[in-house]
Amino acid sequence: MQDFRNLDVWHRASAVALRIDGLIRGFPRTGHATLKSQLGRAAGSISANIAEGCGAASQREFARYIDIAIKSTTESQHHVIQAHERSLISDKDHDELVDELVQIRRMLYGLRKKVLLDLDDDPRPRPRRRRGKQGSTKRGSAKRGSSTRGRAKPGQASGTRSPPSAPLPPASREDD
Repeated sequence: MQDFRNLDVWHRASAVALRIDGLIRGFPRTGHATLKSQLGRAAGSISANIAEGCGAASQREFARYIDIAIKSTTESQHHVIQAHERSLISDKDHDELVDELVQIRRMLYGLRKKVLLDLDDDPRPRPRRRRGKQGSTKRGSAKRGSSTRGRAKPGQASGTRSPPSAPLPPASREDD
């Protein structure tokens, strides 16, 4: 676990989110509500996922949060382009934001690579994934798990069960 405030990429991502928040406040009050919402959420998600990943229990989980932050930079870039195409942000703001989002994404790729390399250096044993034994594939022998128990019979709906082979005795009633 590390303090996200010590990461330059978090500071840059946070600054971009604040800048985008200021820009979308200048969008017209009517229309573009979806774009405003998605752009603000995607931009804020970058720094939020970095921070959340810093509190992760493992390096592998931290790498997963970084991956989500990388995807949020791409989504933010898309929404910035959309806002520019709708003349909601200037050429200058568009160019600067796209450039900054690309730089943040590159920094995140580098951080993710470092975190994954640190995984290899981790002295703690990794839990092994349990794998089932493979059944025999010799002719004449059935594979494990090939029982028909619990399966629907041909012509029977999959959600229904076949009746028991022997009828059940009638329930006794104490009221009689």
